[in-house]
Amino acid sequence: MEAGSNMDTGTQEKNTAVGVDDIRTVANVGTGTMGHAIALQFALAGYATHLVGRSEASLDRAMTNIRADAGTFADAGLLRDGESVDDVLARITPVIGYEQGVADADFVIEAIAENLDVKREAWLEIEQFAPKDAIFATSTSGLSPTAIASVLERPERFVVAYFWNPAHLMPLVEVVPGERTDLQVLDTIVELMRRIGKKPAKLNKEALGFIGNRLQMAVLREEFHIIQEGIADAATVDDVMKYSLGRRWNLVGPVASIDLGGLDVFYNISIYLFDVWTTVPARAHCSPRRSRPATLTRKPAEASSPGRARPASALSSSVTRPCSRP
Repeated sequence: MEAGSNMDTGTQEKNTAVGVDDIRTVANVGTGTMGHAIALQFALAGYATHLVGRSEASLDRAMTNIRADAGTFADAGLLRDGESVDDVLARITPVIGYEQGVADADFVIEAIAENLDVKREAWLEIEQFAPKDAIFATSTSGLSPTAIASVLERPERFVVAYFWNPAHLMPLVEVVPGERTDLQVLDTIVELMRRIGKKPAKLNKEALGFIGNRLQMAVLREEFHIIQEGIADAATVDDVMKYSLGRRWNLVGPVASIDLGGLDVFYNISIYLFDVWTTVPARAHCSPRRSRPATLTRKPAEASSPGRARPASALSSSVTRPCSRP
């Protein structure tokens, strides 16, 4: 693989991006909850993996977490035949800084803070030191791939590969192109996700929230409304989801499950439910288009460590109604 300047980005270079069979070395930028788990996933699948962090302390923490998680896989008999935890960890090389961390990477995936400016700054450096034919992904949960890649000389090599948390356990990875993403690169990363044991969902174009978070927030919007209306408390609402739809949707998706009850039945139910679904708006101007879950989630935890969300049991007592229904 050729390493060098990122200034020559013509059509010839665009056509020389690595294919999935060329990927031998992965650079994983980020050592936190998502970063260490993604690095483990690639190592479990047999890829040489550079774990790129900012300090020895952050790398040490990440490697401790990786060893513990790999041990869980070993205890469950989920490692590749004949492999040990030490075999898996031997594929992971902790590296401080981008210059050494991404210099020989065929694929670079970043999982750092969910902040557009922070990610852009990181990718400016990553692209500077990465090989010209390397392909790139960010594991953002909602930021626009086009917005992040706008600072790159080679945005056609860039996609979102959104691993669901915990990344080493959840099968889904949403693969999202930006406006300038080369479709061959998109397909390469989709296939790469399959090869590491994931279930990739390829989006045809970028959309705010992708698919999973849009569905999740739609459900939460209605759940919060049910709590606000006093219909049930948070624990009861969660039980309804866990012991009905949650179990069904694990095997048959919502659209396919319509066949279980029949399209006519679902249609008739939707007619009378349309009038009672929440119309509480998302923003203070109170346009009746979206609900406002922010009133339930923005309050910091009062009795827990910094950054931890309030437990679901606190929802019923903390709900406030942002405005009256029209």
